[in-house]
Amino acid sequence: MIFHILSEGREKADPTAPLVADYVSRIHRFFPITDTVTRPGAKQGLEEKARQICSRGLLPIALDERGREFTSVGFSHQLIRWMQHCPQGLLFIIGGAEGLTPPLRAMASCTIALSKMTLPHRFARLILTEQIYRAICIEKNMPYHK
Repeated sequence: MIFHILSEGREKADPTAPLVADYVSRIHRFFPITDTVTRPGAKQGLEEKARQICSRGLLPIALDERGREFTSVGFSHQLIRWMQHCPQGLLFIIGGAEGLTPPLRAMASCTIALSKMTLPHRFARLILTEQIYRAICIEKNMPYHK
């Protein structure tokens, strides 16, 4: 089981990057996790990279404001169901400034929303990593969630 977060942006200019790295290291204590940021307009862009990762059998999950919303406990339960359904791993796809392209949306097995509001992709990446860590804590009955 591996978690893979794929997003588009400029990581060096991202003030949330140290916070994301902290949550990635916390998650890594329980599960392997990879956080990949593609540059906007890169030769191997978000869509191509997502196809490459999905070819390894990971379940693609898109983040979009029109997706299904969860409480933290509900997300924790759903995360466990996804992990049972696809033991190879999960791929979370976060679009760039223009959001997800129609082919990326179509590639996703499901779409989730962190909020009905549009979030900057930097914040979405941070909130997602924190919520994955929180979900693990909920399932392991760790005090972080309280």
